[in-house]
Amino acid sequence: MHGLYIPCLFPPIFLSLFGATHNLALAEPTMTTGGALWFVDLVLPDPTWMLPVASSLTWLSLLHMTAGSFYLSNNDFRSYCRTLAVAFIPVVANMPAGVFCFWVTSNIVSMMRVIIFNNDAIR
Repeated sequence: MHGLYIPCLFPPIFLSLFGATHNLALAEPTMTTGGALWFVDLVLPDPTWMLPVASSLTWLSLLHMTAGSFYLSNNDFRSYCRTLAVAFIPVVANMPAGVFCFWVTSNIVSMMRVIIFNNDAIR
C-alpha cells in the first residue's frame, strides 16, 4: 500500500530541485562565469537552444528506458509524450543555462542508474 504514495512525492521533489537550481542560477554571482563550452554564463539562456534540446532528448530517452507496458503498447500516448517534449523546448528555452545543466546531468545519471540496475549481474 505504501508503494502507491511514492509517485506522489516526485512532483514536489522535482519542483523543489528546479526552484533551488533556478534561484541559484539567478542569485549566485559565480554562476556568471561557471559555464563551459558555448554556455559560459549559466545565468543567461542558451542562445543556441542546444541545452533545451538536449534536456528534451535525454528526458525522452529516460522515459523510453523506464516505460511500462502502457507507454510501449499505446502509440497515442507515446506520440503525445514526444510532442510534449518538442513543444516544451521553446517554452523553457529562456530559462538559465544552469537549470539545463542540472536537468541534462540528472537525466543522464538516471539513465545510467537504469542501465546498471537492469543488469542481472548487478541486480
